[in-house]
Amino acid sequence: MSSPTFELDSKIVRAGAGAGKTTQLTQNIYDIATNYKKTHDKWPRLVVTTFTRKATQELKERLIVKACDEKNDGFLEYVDSGANIHISTIHGVLNLFLRNYGHILGWDNSFQIINKREANILAKTIIKEMDSNSEWEFWLEHFSYSDLTGLLLNYYEISCRLPEAIAIDEKHLRELVKKYLKAQQQELRSLAELIISHIQNEKWLKWADYLLKVPENDILDYLSAFGRRPSKTKDIDEEFNESFKTRYERVKKNLEKSGLLLDEVAGAANFFNKFELLAKKFVNKYLEYKKKLSKLEMQDLELISHLILNQESSLGEAFAQEWDYWLIDEYQDTSPLQEALLKKLIGKSPSYIVGDPQQSIYLFRGARSEVFARKEQELINKRERLSKNYRSYSELLSFINDLFSHFEQSFMKMDFSHRYGEPQEERVVAKFYNGNDKKFVAKEVLGLMQQGISPEKICVLSRKNKPLMDMAFFLNSLSLPTHVHASGGFFQRREILDVLSLVRFLVNTSDNENLVGLLRSPWLAIEDSKIIEWTVEWKHWSCSLWQHLKYIKASVVEILEELLEKSEKWGVYTTTEICLKDWGVITYSHYHDASGRRESNIWKLFTQWHEQEKKPGFNIFNFLNQTQLDLSESEGAEEADAVAALEPNCINLMTIHASKGLQFEYVFIIEAGKKPQLSNGAQENNKIHLDENHNFWSFAVPTQEAGKKEKTVLDHMCIESIIEQELRESDRLFYVAVTRAVKNIYISWEGKYDENSWLGRCRFPLQLGTHQKKGYVYSYTNDDISDDLEKWQFAESQVEEVSPLKIEKSMSKRLQKISVTRFLDGLHANAGSDKFKLTENSAMYEGAKTAQLGSDIHNLLEKARYIKNWQAEDYILTHFTETDSEKILKAYNWVKAIDQPPMLNLLQEGFVEWGFQWVKNNSIFEGQIDLWGTINDTTWLIDYKSGSSKYTEKAMKQLDIYCFPLYELGCRYIKKAVIFPIEEKVIIVDAFSLSELNERYFQK
Repeated sequence: MSSPTFELDSKIVRAGAGAGKTTQLTQNIYDIATNYKKTHDKWPRLVVTTFTRKATQELKERLIVKACDEKNDGFLEYVDSGANIHISTIHGVLNLFLRNYGHILGWDNSFQIINKREANILAKTIIKEMDSNSEWEFWLEHFSYSDLTGLLLNYYEISCRLPEAIAIDEKHLRELVKKYLKAQQQELRSLAELIISHIQNEKWLKWADYLLKVPENDILDYLSAFGRRPSKTKDIDEEFNESFKTRYERVKKNLEKSGLLLDEVAGAANFFNKFELLAKKFVNKYLEYKKKLSKLEMQDLELISHLILNQESSLGEAFAQEWDYWLIDEYQDTSPLQEALLKKLIGKSPSYIVGDPQQSIYLFRGARSEVFARKEQELINKRERLSKNYRSYSELLSFINDLFSHFEQSFMKMDFSHRYGEPQEERVVAKFYNGNDKKFVAKEVLGLMQQGISPEKICVLSRKNKPLMDMAFFLNSLSLPTHVHASGGFFQRREILDVLSLVRFLVNTSDNENLVGLLRSPWLAIEDSKIIEWTVEWKHWSCSLWQHLKYIKASVVEILEELLEKSEKWGVYTTTEICLKDWGVITYSHYHDASGRRESNIWKLFTQWHEQEKKPGFNIFNFLNQTQLDLSESEGAEEADAVAALEPNCINLMTIHASKGLQFEYVFIIEAGKKPQLSNGAQENNKIHLDENHNFWSFAVPTQEAGKKEKTVLDHMCIESIIEQELRESDRLFYVAVTRAVKNIYISWEGKYDENSWLGRCRFPLQLGTHQKKGYVYSYTNDDISDDLEKWQFAESQVEEVSPLKIEKSMSKRLQKISVTRFLDGLHANAGSDKFKLTENSAMYEGAKTAQLGSDIHNLLEKARYIKNWQAEDYILTHFTETDSEKILKAYNWVKAIDQPPMLNLLQEGFVEWGFQWVKNNSIFEGQIDLWGTINDTTWLIDYKSGSSKYTEKAMKQLDIYCFPLYELGCRYIKKAVIFPIEEKVIIVDAFSLSELNERYFQK
């Protein structure tokens, strides 16, 4: 009977908070893949995109767990191989597209991703080439070098994203000014009609008559001629008065803005036209340089892909044909540009899209919540909604639904899951507090912990890091354990700053400020009084502080000079690593931080450093400069702490963005009365503002007054639009924060709240006291909290005693690690060797090719050991060329068929790629055995060799050393076997006894 037909179809899912979106996505991927395999007898070619690399990794792990739960080895191999399933962020997809198709239009597929600092250097290089032109003096008269570079890079991004965008001309600028003034006139007339319909006061009615007659031009002068608006009288409602005042003041403020004089419009339009000519030249050169140097920024993955697809749409069609189905997660965080790119790359392929526009909180990265709405309309008959919340208690959900029904922005109500049983409608689920945030949080947390609540179930959320740091400091003063998940925290961590101070000294001894920091580090620990004494003396010398310390023979000089000598011999990386180990910095970090976070951060720094070193053109100064840049730039906020080996049981403090996707039983939201940071002010003077509806752009034009710039009406309109988007996103940010809670929510602020704050934009009717509402209870207090909060006293059972590892005071006694190969090379170093002979390129190529074949066979045998029902032939034919696959399959089958040693049994029961460490003569020997196992009281020790059997003797000596750890494990009778799969040859020798081995290798 044939399998039922399975068709891939498009669908869009709006998944609310706590609806199990990731769980469903995982299940969908599994169902789609396995059903497709049943129907078509092959795995589907899938693309799965998520928003962050962390989410990508989590999804991969969930799919592996799913495969294990379902005991589906085929699906496990499918996910693990990655051959037909691509799981990444959208930038990972674009990276794949550019590397596969970019070369067709001249873009090197081995391009390198550079950071913003490197891109700025490249831009300034181009500008310096251009500034030889006579017109350049004009631009430097009006802009600083830095501001001009920023504007040109801004134009580059706009021109790539929206090639049809142009500078606004005089005609359209005049129309916008008139339109803007007309809108203010209509608002004033609307206020006049409001007065007439609500107020009988004669003065107010007279003033309303003046407002009805307001002209289209010179409105501000007209209003000034009639003086101030009438004062509030007893018969005027307070709420009406405040609302009227706010609207009227807003109109006056709008009329005071720059760019509203019609006689200044022509000058601004001419200025933009002149800049556009310059900017186009810059963009052409910038793209030319990037293509020539094969260097792209992260944003270029989108911009260059967009340019290529606009230039040659068939490349998008070709890429689309490579895939059967697309699954796109977090679609609400997609930008309009990403939306356009996905449309071209997906083509006619079906797709599964999931997201929640209520949780769109990445406006600053270009995300637009309306992108999801557009896609819902496009797939109007293929929509699905997941509104059941499995995260929060029912009574808390009642509160959340009610709270967000009072926002102007519409929020979809969540349905109850009754996961926690029947709702307890009399339970207080939300506490509002107006007063000192820190005291309120501390008091409530102390109360929870006294009830036996574990600290890790509590989380404090804020928009920014600074309030979290202050909160942590206050809670720590009460002996409450905290863990700040601060973005941007990595390069600000004390241990990282101290390590980098050592590195900077090794590469530049003349950096006086850095040297002072190094002297104060824990491993040198020079007292401040001593450093002051040295620096006071040094002020009289015209040399670096280091030269002065050497001259006066300071106590620390000998240690640092030894390090400098080692760095010249071993390099900076190795010297730093050995130094930190020898000084016990890494070992003792466990004493200071039981969670392992400090040690993890140090190793993360070394890992990043090592990865950067492997890149072409690596420069240690650039690496150090980048770490410094990450301290001061917001982009560096991406760099978080390393994951600790043991997550501590602490109160969690994190930004709302960092909390997305997480949940905690008790959530505190602080500073709920503060307004969000909005796009306005001087920082907007150095940006190009784009009207995406009409494809016009403008920026603040320099005036005759030095350093002053004035925005155009288009700038003001664009900023107003952005601010409205930011305020709506601020509402959604609050929604994300509140929906992290499982059981209780605590909301606090200090003083009067701002009208644009979360509380200001929410019309929830707060009243002092405790109130029973439909389905829940909330409380609101503003009482002062006492300063004398009692410190938290840990019970003995809660305290984990941390003892530092014992370290030998004399580091010379530290055991030396040595590989087996290195040991054998050293043993026979003086025994004479063949003279070095030049090898022909062809011979080198053949040797490398043979070695690669051996490695491939080795990997296949490893898979045969660990993957159940593994189909080797299918894998080989799929992953290797026709020529290689024939050789590899033949060698693989030959190895499995060997009777002596019994390879089939060994591959089923033995140990593959078995790594070991074995201590002998104050040295730690390290090695990795290809395969070993005990069959019928005989221990077989196997080594695969891809080369010639004439090197058997060396392989046997290597196996001799491998025998030592096996003897110590209790193996009695060992046989050594060297297998040559390419030659189809096996050499078997009985191993020496332990005493014979000691005599041969260690007695002398």
